[in-house]
Amino acid sequence: MTMLVIFNIFATIAYFCYVGQTNSILALNFATTPFTTFIIVCVCINAICSYPLQILCAFDILEQNKFFKIGTNCQKRAKSIVARSLIIMLISGLALLIPNFTDFMNIMGSFCGALIAFILPPWLYNIEFKATIS
Repeated sequence: MTMLVIFNIFATIAYFCYVGQTNSILALNFATTPFTTFIIVCVCINAICSYPLQILCAFDILEQNKFFKIGTNCQKRAKSIVARSLIIMLISGLALLIPNFTDFMNIMGSFCGALIAFILPPWLYNIEFKATIS
């Protein structure tokens, strides 16, 4: 607990000291060298490759709806493609509308990460095993 408090104090002081001098993307704060360029390219490749893995889970959940299960195979596939395309366009439009999208993603990631890691597991456990908890 003490380390957490010390870390938060240090981070707050550093933020107030360097708030106008830092970029929201950490790697852009370093001098441009072949190594930093390599790191930035790796981060970009990671983002491009990890996004489909994350969005496919949402598509899978969405396509379990009855709407996607009725009709011929061709109709089912067309519904799936249209829904996926609309979702991607909606997310891309949202990213273009928000001026500092990285800041938005950082805030949402911190809230959702804490929710997924600390709040949802015990809550869902209590819901699932409420009969056996004394």
